[in-house]
Amino acid sequence: MAQSANTSVQSGLVERLIAASCQSDSSFAPLSASASPRQSQIVVLLASVLPCVQRSALPDAAFNLLSLCVSLALSSPHDESATSACVLSAALLNKLSDDTTLSASLQTVTAAIGEALTGSGARSAVRLLAWVTRAMVLRSHQSCLELSAKLISLFTREADIASSAAAVFAMLLDDSVCRNLTQTGGATVRFLYIQKYFVQIRPQLVDGFKEAQQGVVKEHYLTALSHLLFSVPEQILLSEIPPLLPLVVQCLSSSDAKLLTSSLTAVMALLNGAPDLLSTYASDLIPVLITMSRFKESMKVRQSSLKCLGTLTSLPHHLLYPHKSRVVQALVASLDDRKRLVRQEAVQCRNQWILLGSAAS
Repeated sequence: MAQSANTSVQSGLVERLIAASCQSDSSFAPLSASASPRQSQIVVLLASVLPCVQRSALPDAAFNLLSLCVSLALSSPHDESATSACVLSAALLNKLSDDTTLSASLQTVTAAIGEALTGSGARSAVRLLAWVTRAMVLRSHQSCLELSAKLISLFTREADIASSAAAVFAMLLDDSVCRNLTQTGGATVRFLYIQKYFVQIRPQLVDGFKEAQQGVVKEHYLTALSHLLFSVPEQILLSEIPPLLPLVVQCLSSSDAKLLTSSLTAVMALLNGAPDLLSTYASDLIPVLITMSRFKESMKVRQSSLKCLGTLTSLPHHLLYPHKSRVVQALVASLDDRKRLVRQEAVQCRNQWILLGSAAS
């Protein structure tokens, strides 16, 4: 409703919400980190409305909420309130029009995040850092690379922090994460921001992967890269992925369902758009895809791997024929999968491999 309303209605709604949130009554301080769960729920309402209204509908008082939201995001024990505070902080930063004010605000926010990262609130700090990074990525602000570098630097931290830092790369380019923080939701979004960000951040991730000494750290780099590949438009994927192919193939050896799904999406895009690029990796891909067709933790992984394996038959016949008997035999197990969609994909894939010799003749 707020998104479709005219500017005057949006402005009135925002002013009333801010007035209700910033009452001087000491018994009601919903944006305080010590607020009760019931009181702090008002930030959920604020995060639903403020991000989706036009910049012109936001009074100066709205941007005065930034420091309160950052504090709440970093210290609130209530997960829903803390997440909403992150969204609201990101939206306010995204909508700041004055560069000087934005730079000063970013400096204050990143300082607070840096301090929280050294204490017990590190996980909350990673979450807030991710949302602030997304806000800057959307507007193609130069700070997005510095913020991304902070996320990348966490890959060498303790396991839970490092895994969280790698996982949040999934949200940086994905509009489905928060539909309010999008162009249709009133956010400041620059033209071709996805392409610009991917081209700029790719070298950092690739170089970091090559330089990493520990296997677990390398996996964090692969996770972050794979999440970004999932959100990049196919035409950009086809032009940027050739040098990344060894890394994508390596991603397929992971046991993480999200990482496998992202990697399979990249492989499928190549098979449909530039199959010749995968010819060199056919012998490596086939056994890995067979293994993933039995991946118990995710139906989507099993289904996608079978789809890739079937599409693989578009490669030159002489590369595939030595593997035909093995693939046809291995796919028998998938014909008995407990999920109907997987069984259907297995039937189609197996038929494609059975007909491989007939098509050649």
